[in-house]
Amino acid sequence: MAELGFPNLQLSTWFGIVGPAGIPAPIIKKLNEKFIRSAAVTQMVVSQAAEVFTATPEQFGALMARDIVRLGMFDPPAEREAREQRFREVILSIPRGRVASYGQVAAAAGYPMYHRQVAKLLRNCGDGLPWHRVLGIGGYIKTRQDMGLEQRLRLEMEGVRFIGKRVDMAEHQHRFRTWEFE
Repeated sequence: MAELGFPNLQLSTWFGIVGPAGIPAPIIKKLNEKFIRSAAVTQMVVSQAAEVFTATPEQFGALMARDIVRLGMFDPPAEREAREQRFREVILSIPRGRVASYGQVAAAAGYPMYHRQVAKLLRNCGDGLPWHRVLGIGGYIKTRQDMGLEQRLRLEMEGVRFIGKRVDMAEHQHRFRTWEFE
């Protein structure tokens, strides 16, 4: 990374299986033996220019904890709640007949690159937010099966026009004026 102007930047990637606390030791051992150390997993890891490293659950937990602290990935509850509140405010500002992408909502809330957290919030919000007005990039409905049908029906009832499987974004995309949120 030094040749790109970042002499102190370190990149690391790790893969692992994470499960609920209390998984019996024999099952963890079997997962390590049959999956983690399998030829297919080794080939996948090596194909990504990485090296295979196996660890005990305790070692892997310590590695994750170290990287979370080192990279600042810890998400304190107060910060998460504040971010989710901003997402809610932005989503509530989308008028009837208009839509926005998950990424637009995240950026308008001041958290670019947090589109997955917007999707997670909407999955768990119930009917408290106009969740149906938030779509995938390009106007595609990302919810599945019955929820996808419900989302399309809700949007059509608001006058949103579709072109095939996607919303006509040229006509219905909401343009956030972020200065209104300050």
